[in-house]
Amino acid sequence: MSRPARRAGPVRSVAVLALSFAPLCAEEPAGPEPPPAAPPPPETRPELVITATREPSEALLAPAHVTVLTAEEIERSGARDLTEALTAIPGLFPRRTSSTPQDTSIDIRGFNNGGGNGQRLLVLVDGRKTNGVTSSATDWAAIPLENIERIEIVRGPLAALYGDTAVGGVAHIITKAGQETPSRHLAAGIGSFGTTWERILISGRTGALGYAVFGRVERSEGFRDNSDYDGSEATLRLDYDIHEDWTLRAKSGYHTDRRRRPGSLSKAEINQYGREATVTADDRSTIFTSHTDLGLERGEKLFFKGAGEIETLTRGQASWVHNRSEAQITYPGSGDTETTDDSDLLLLTLQHTSAFRLLDPDAADFKVTAGVDLGYEVSDARAQNDFPAWLWVNIQDTDYKRRLLGLFGRAESALTDALAVSGGVRYDRALFNFRQQTEDLLVPGTTEAHTSAALDAWSPQVGLNYRWGASTSTYLAWGRTFRYPNRDELVGFLFAAPELKPERAATWEAGLREEWGRSFTGSLSVYRMDVKDEIYYVPPPGGVGFGTNQNVPRIAHQGVEVTARGAVADPLFLSAAYAFTKTTVERGPHEGNELPLTPEHEGMLGAEVAVLDGVLLTGSAHYVGARYLINDLDNDRDKLPDYLVYDIGVRIRYGTVRAWAVAHNVTNREYFDSGGIRFTGEEAFYPAPGVNFEVGMQVDF
Repeated sequence: MSRPARRAGPVRSVAVLALSFAPLCAEEPAGPEPPPAAPPPPETRPELVITATREPSEALLAPAHVTVLTAEEIERSGARDLTEALTAIPGLFPRRTSSTPQDTSIDIRGFNNGGGNGQRLLVLVDGRKTNGVTSSATDWAAIPLENIERIEIVRGPLAALYGDTAVGGVAHIITKAGQETPSRHLAAGIGSFGTTWERILISGRTGALGYAVFGRVERSEGFRDNSDYDGSEATLRLDYDIHEDWTLRAKSGYHTDRRRRPGSLSKAEINQYGREATVTADDRSTIFTSHTDLGLERGEKLFFKGAGEIETLTRGQASWVHNRSEAQITYPGSGDTETTDDSDLLLLTLQHTSAFRLLDPDAADFKVTAGVDLGYEVSDARAQNDFPAWLWVNIQDTDYKRRLLGLFGRAESALTDALAVSGGVRYDRALFNFRQQTEDLLVPGTTEAHTSAALDAWSPQVGLNYRWGASTSTYLAWGRTFRYPNRDELVGFLFAAPELKPERAATWEAGLREEWGRSFTGSLSVYRMDVKDEIYYVPPPGGVGFGTNQNVPRIAHQGVEVTARGAVADPLFLSAAYAFTKTTVERGPHEGNELPLTPEHEGMLGAEVAVLDGVLLTGSAHYVGARYLINDLDNDRDKLPDYLVYDIGVRIRYGTVRAWAVAHNVTNREYFDSGGIRFTGEEAFYPAPGVNFEVGMQVDF
C-alpha cells in the first residue's frame, strides 16, 4: 500500500510563553557548565522518595521494590520518549504499534497481555492521575520526557495506599520546577522516518516565586505507511512560598496531536506489501488533553525540650483533566468503527503526616499518615460500528459517570535502629452510572443497557523492614489492591458487560536492596500476586468472531525482578536489569494456560564510558523472550520469536552547548513489537523498525 499524501499542519509556536516570562529571566545567565565526568561520585545522603509511603521517606527503608530515574539518568540513556525510558525498568513491559509515540501501552508484572483490559499501573504526574476515564490507560505521548525531573516507581503491596487502578504498582512523575539557578535552553533534533522536533525550557526563581515554562513540537512520518504523527504540548508551573512554612503550587498545560494508525499485518500481507505497509490506510485519530492543578503544602517542626520533636506535613491538591478524542479504526476482514469521546476528571486530595522523634533511646520513633481522595469522572461517547459481514451496523451512545471516595491511613514505627514495622488500610467507595443506547441500522430498532452500582473495597497492607548496616535492607510485605471496571470494559467491544465486578489482588513480596551512595545500587524482589475476578477479553471458542469481557475467577502473577547499577572503574559505569514474569490462569476459562504478550524473560545491559572530557559513549542491549500472541488463550499458536537489539550513542558537551547522536537497533534486526489473532482467526503482527537514528543539539542561554 502506498503512503497517503501528508497534509501539512500549522507549526505551533511556544515563543509567546517564553516572551511572557522574559522579565523573570533578567538574572545573569549561568556560566558555562563543566563537562560531564564519568558516573557521579558516591553520596552519603540517603535517597528520599515520596511515592512509596505517600510522604517523603528514605528509599532504603521502604518495604517495597522502589526504582528512581533522575533527569540526568534519562538524558544519558538516549531514550526518545517516556516509554523508552521506562523500558529499562524490570517489571514494566511496553507494547508498541509504530515507531512514533502514539498508542503505546505499558503495564506492570504481567498485566500487559493485550486482553483489551485497563491498565494496572497507576500513573501520577505531580500527584495528578493520568489514567484515562474511559480505559484507565495512560496516553504516554502526552507526557514529554524532557520536562521530567524524576520518576519514582513502586511495585507491590504499598500500592494499596492509592486505591483504584494501582493493582500492580504506582509510577509518580515529578516535573521540573524553578530553582535558584536559572535554566534556559533551546533544543532541536532530527531523526529517521522524517522526524523533527523542537523544544524550549525557561525556569528559575525570582524572590519567593519559582517558575518553569516548557514547550515542545514534534512531527514524524513514521516507520510504516499511515503512521504520521504531529503533536505539540506546553506547560506552565508556578511555586510560590507564601510563608516560611507554606507553599502554593499551580500548574496548567495541554497536549494535542494528530496521529495515523498503521494497524497490524498478516504474514501474507507482509510478504505481498512489505514490513512498512499498511492495510488500514484510513485509520486515524485526533487527541486533545488539558489539565490544571492547584496545590497547597505546609511543613512545620515542633520541638519539645528534653523530649523530642514532631515534624508535620499537610498537603492539599485539586486537579481537573479534560480529554477529547476522535478516531477511526479498521479491523481487517471484519469492519470498522468511528468514535467521538469527551471526558472530564475532577480530583481532590487532602493528606496529613506527623513524624514523632523522641530523644529517649529506648522509645520508638513513630510516623502516621492519613488522608482522603475524592474524584468525579464523566464521559460521553458516540460510536458508529460497521461490521456488515457480522450483521452488526449500528450507532451506540454511551453516558458514564463515576463518583469516587477514598480514605487512607498508614502508621510506621522504628522498633529498633534496624527494625521497622508498618501497616495501613484504605477504604474506597464508588458510585457508577452507566447507560448505553444502541440503534441498529440493519434491522431498525433500539436497545438499551443500563446499570447503577455502589462498590466498596478495603485495602489493607503491612510491611516489615530490616536494615543490615548503613547500606543494606531487606523487607517482607503483604497487601490487597483492586481495580474497578472501567467505562470501556463495561461497554465492551460490541456487547456491553454491565455485570462486571471489581478485580482484587492479594500480593506477597520479599526483597533486598543495596545502596552505596550512587556508586552502586542493587535490588532483588520476589513476588506472588493472586488476582481474583481479573477482567479479561475472552475470545469465542476457536478464536473467530467477537468475544466478551469477563471476570476470570483466579489468575496468578508471580516473578523475580533484579537491578544493579554501579561504577566498575573510573571511566566505566554499568547497569543491568532482569525480570522473570509468569502469569497463569488457575481457575476459570483456559485453566492452566498462560496469559499472552508479556515475556517470561526480559533483560537489559547498559554501559557508559567517559572517553574524554565532555564526551560520553553509551551502549545497551535489550533482550525480550518469546511470547504468546494476543487472544491466544489456548496457547496453541506459534509464539512471537524472542529478539535482542542493540543501541549505541555519543553525547558531547562543550560550554553551554550539548549535542548527541543515538543509533537504535544497530544490527538492523527484524522483529515484531507485538502480534495477535484477528477476529477472523488470522494471525497479525506489528513490525518494529530496523536501524534508525536521532541527532540533537541543545543550547543553554
